[in-house]
Amino acid sequence: MDPSNQFSEEIEKHFVRLRDSQASIENALKYQYSNEPLEGTNNKIKVLKHTAYGFGNFNNFRLRIHLMFKLKKGAVT
Repeated sequence: MDPSNQFSEEIEKHFVRLRDSQASIENALKYQYSNEPLEGTNNKIKVLKHTAYGFGNFNNFRLRIHLMFKLKKGAVT
């Protein structure tokens, strides 16, 4: 296979992907909404779960999440 032809095919794939994602890209630039805070929260919980290797029961795990995010008792059910 010709290396320049392979390069052209890769470029074409990227342009197709960019064109298919155009509406999403425009919306991301137009609106200032983001799921970043939620993704960060999920990541922290996953790291806690990984480092804890399982708590004795779910209530201990839930209490640790409350402590981590300084939530008031009963905020998450």
